[in-house]
Amino acid sequence: ARARTDVRQGDLLYRVAPEDFQAALDQAKAQVQRDTATLDYARSNLGRGTELGEIPRVVGATSAEALNMTVELYKRAGVTTHPVDPVEVAEASKLLENSFRLVNIAFINEFAELCRRIGITAADVIDAAATKPFAFMAHQPGVGAGGTCIPTMPRYLLDAAKESGLKMPILQDAVTGNQQIIERVAEHLRGLLSASGISRGRVLVVGAAYKPNYPDARASAALAFAHGLAAHHSVLVYDPIVDAARFPRDIELVRAIPDERFDAVVIALKHRNTDIAALRKLSPILIDLVACRVIASSPHPVALARRQRRGDARGDRGMARGARAAHLEARPHVGAGGCRSRRDPPR
Repeated sequence: ARARTDVRQGDLLYRVAPEDFQAALDQAKAQVQRDTATLDYARSNLGRGTELGEIPRVVGATSAEALNMTVELYKRAGVTTHPVDPVEVAEASKLLENSFRLVNIAFINEFAELCRRIGITAADVIDAAATKPFAFMAHQPGVGAGGTCIPTMPRYLLDAAKESGLKMPILQDAVTGNQQIIERVAEHLRGLLSASGISRGRVLVVGAAYKPNYPDARASAALAFAHGLAAHHSVLVYDPIVDAARFPRDIELVRAIPDERFDAVVIALKHRNTDIAALRKLSPILIDLVACRVIASSPHPVALARRQRRGDARGDRGMARGARAAHLEARPHVGAGGCRSRRDPPR
């Protein structure tokens, strides 16, 4: 972010990165012609669907007076604050939170890929692990972390570590792993299409924003996934709310569910009221990365062999969560990312 240049006495400066603190202060002092300019910082920690006041605000400042004024300002707005000192602690807490989330997202996708290769369902394992009421925090596999925070903030920590002569291999591997998730899912899709004799297919990617129910597509993992697929397939993106004015022109975008058949449909992001049933009718292959479910024309060979050995004794346990509920009668198998998959019923 850039510091404001039209600073006047009493103004609030906002969206200033820690490395820009001194520049912002110098500009403020020059504008008001005083040496008393200070800077307050309140980290951005509002999640999607949250309102101001629902989550405490971590605040810091370059002086005790400025910190007290910031706390009082939020108090008047009915917002709980968590004051910290020095101001760098506030930003470091933001970097820690986003890095923590990236490490877990990268790991759960690696784990899901392992599940896919050995023929078990990652969603089942996650559900089982989540029965522990403490110490475990469930994360879901998908197309990777997107947006302007989670994939980006950890890089600041890596830069700081490098400047301090410290290596952070776990975080570095998470950053690298997050970038590889898109290609991993794309590779599995290519495998499904290749099994049907399709080298260059027509693929519908559902969702382009970087988070559900929000029109912003900046640093969107779903959009990056669509771009990657477009190098090998004819790709159409369906997103009813993404900001079309800022949407890349090299990818075709539609606002309504298209009236055509596709070789595959990939749900990379679900907005509210996404019509899964309607999307299901568009292709024999549907990969739902959000619900961790794949509907494909042929089952995973490892899972199929295991089912045959067991004589299907276990049957179909169904989806553990309502979001994963399936309405087809065939038995489950494992598909992309270790997600639960289902065969098409006979046509």
